[in-house]
Amino acid sequence: MKYADLFCGAGGVACGLARAGWDCVGAFDCDAHALSVYGRNFPSHPIHQVDLADPLPEPLVASLRQELADGAVWASSPCTDFSTANAAPRDRSSLTATLARH
Repeated sequence: MKYADLFCGAGGVACGLARAGWDCVGAFDCDAHALSVYGRNFPSHPIHQVDLADPLPEPLVASLRQELADGAVWASSPCTDFSTANAAPRDRSSLTATLARH
């Protein structure tokens, strides 16, 4: 099954889905460091550094709709706002609600 991975981080979910035989058509996150690790772990996956608090560009949305006609969207909403390990807190807790708009 094809899928898009929103809030992909370093690729923990992608690892499980790859082992299950799923095919990633796009991995999305705003964290450059996490995407760097993701890219090393999954060099064949298309990576997009975007802030998912903002709308995705329409050409990208159209492409994803076509590729995912029989696929899925996986989203792991960020938990860093709720972590005591977060050194630079920012209020991104609204991203879970924003996810529904995507």
